Formats: sequence, structure tokens, C-alpha cells
Amino acid sequence: MDKKMQLILDILQLAVEISENTKTDVFVNYAGHVDELGIMIFHGGWSGGRNADYKKDIYLDTNSRRTEEDITEALEEIYDKLRRKLK
Repeated sequence: MDKKMQLILDILQLAVEISENTKTDVFVNYAGHVDELGIMIFHGGWSGGRNADYKKDIYLDTNSRRTEEDITEALEEIYDKLRRKLK
């Protein structure tokens, strides 16, 4: 499994762990038609009409003018942010 895929799976696992074990809700969305991963974090939980405390959308293919390195760095940023939330 390549590094990008492993980071995506790790992000999803952390999102579930955080949402189940803290008051924070983490949304992870994948749009297959454009190969985009979206993350939203709501500290204190989600409620209608409230904006996410953190939001990031990443196109995962290099056709979107991003290099593999750029994509990996963006995924690592999200992973690190989520990991700090569990501590």
C-alpha cells in the first residue's frame, strides 16, 4: 500500500476514534468523481448552522496540478491535526 493510501486510511480511523471518544465530531468525505477528500472538524460537536472549526479539501490526483509530495504533505497535516486531538 502506498503512503498516500495509508494516510487516508489512518485519517479515517482517527476521525472515527475522535468522534466516538471525544465531544469533537469529525466528518470525512470522499468524492470519487473528482478524487477529492474533504475533512471537517467541529470542536464540541456538530450543530446545524455552525461552520466547521477546521475544513480542508484535497484533490488526491496529480492531474489537479499538485505533486504527490504536495498531496502527501496536506494529508500529513490533517493526520497530525487529528492525532493531536486524541492526546
